[in-house]
Amino acid sequence: LRKLGVKLRISKVGVSVTYALEFGVERGRELFRQELEAAEKAAEEVKARLPVEDRLLYMLGWVDSDVAISGGRLEMGTSHLWQLAETKALFGWSVVGLRVNLTLEGPKLQFYAYTSLEKFEETIRGSAEGGWLKMLGVRAESWGGLKQWVADHWDEVINMVKRRLEGVKASSSFDLAGALEELKGLKSRLNDDKTAREVVAPTLLLIQAEKLGVNETTLRYFAAVASGAIDGDGHVSAAMEVVGLTSGERGIALLWGAVLAAYGIKAKVEEVGGVPQVVVSGDDAVKLAGLYFLYGPPLLEGDDRLKNHKLAEAVKLGAEGLNISWEGLRKTEGGAAADLTISVGGAAVKYNVYLREHDVSLKFRSTDRSRAELAARLLRLAGISAEVKKEEVGSRDVWYVHAYTDRLAAGHEELRNALAEIVRRSIENGWIDAEKAESWLEKLEKGRVLKEDWP
Repeated sequence: LRKLGVKLRISKVGVSVTYALEFGVERGRELFRQELEAAEKAAEEVKARLPVEDRLLYMLGWVDSDVAISGGRLEMGTSHLWQLAETKALFGWSVVGLRVNLTLEGPKLQFYAYTSLEKFEETIRGSAEGGWLKMLGVRAESWGGLKQWVADHWDEVINMVKRRLEGVKASSSFDLAGALEELKGLKSRLNDDKTAREVVAPTLLLIQAEKLGVNETTLRYFAAVASGAIDGDGHVSAAMEVVGLTSGERGIALLWGAVLAAYGIKAKVEEVGGVPQVVVSGDDAVKLAGLYFLYGPPLLEGDDRLKNHKLAEAVKLGAEGLNISWEGLRKTEGGAAADLTISVGGAAVKYNVYLREHDVSLKFRSTDRSRAELAARLLRLAGISAEVKKEEVGSRDVWYVHAYTDRLAAGHEELRNALAEIVRRSIENGWIDAEKAESWLEKLEKGRVLKEDWP
């Protein structure tokens, strides 16, 4: 093994023995070239499709969970290729080690990556000069400066948490009063990176809610931060209707509970096996899952290794909160048209529906790519596979999303019913050919199951 550039590490904890193969950087890159190239390519796609421009929000979410700060650098270990890709898009990792853990389920590849603190601090400066931090009135030029700013405002934060306690439910195993005292005591520890990285993100979200209120813009920013926290240590279950966050300390769990309450999401704080958790369930989980999917990183598909299973669960769960309506039915040359709106969790997009000679089509166009991404994600929640594409119109780039009859017929029942009603009303008005429209109605009313990427 040494001649092959591989080390065998054997470790024992109690009666458990772990075997792992450790590879040097060059040897690891050679053996796992395909995996690393896939992550590099996926990272470029993530960069281009992040719904919120200020990347500090996503970074802070990951720093709150799986990305550690130690010795003047950021570092992370993961066995998920999608996590490596998403965080590389944000932090620009260098992979410094690869390891294969030998388990009863088979070999499990583990990536170790790091980057200097400078890129993170550069993003902090940019945000403070003209981004999210500036909106909040935060002045900071470095990670140290951001920690100090939070420490200087800690007494205000505690008062904010107290005002939100009514919206936080505590289990019998969770000492709410004790957690509040622990939270107060964190002020003296905010210079410690391990504590600060778990505190800064939820603190800034709470300040945002208090200062700017809750609206579509602040919900976007909240969801961007929360997406990193969920992608790291969180979990999502569509079957159980649950979204959860794990925290190392009771005080920080309480802080997150207050943050969720500030954004109209009821959460329960509890301890399971001595580990503090924040659990959102039922309709509140549906709302949080919808926001996570709409404003988090894109769901990468086509390669199962790059599919975020948490985000895939959020698609199923978030779909339960969809609202679909239509209006503005009108006659057009060669057919009819109407406006259809899809909304969830405070986000809404209006699409154009056209009934023409050959098909029913649903279209959205914008010069704002992030808005087109939102339109595509809302369609995905409604069961429609849709991609954002680009065309040049004069000197401008225009982003668009299109879906036609067969794909629309594969959507959720509420969407199909709305489209069918538009078709029926157009027939009644004599604006479209009834015989051709009957075939559209048949597809929409029965629904169709299409395999991904099939014609």
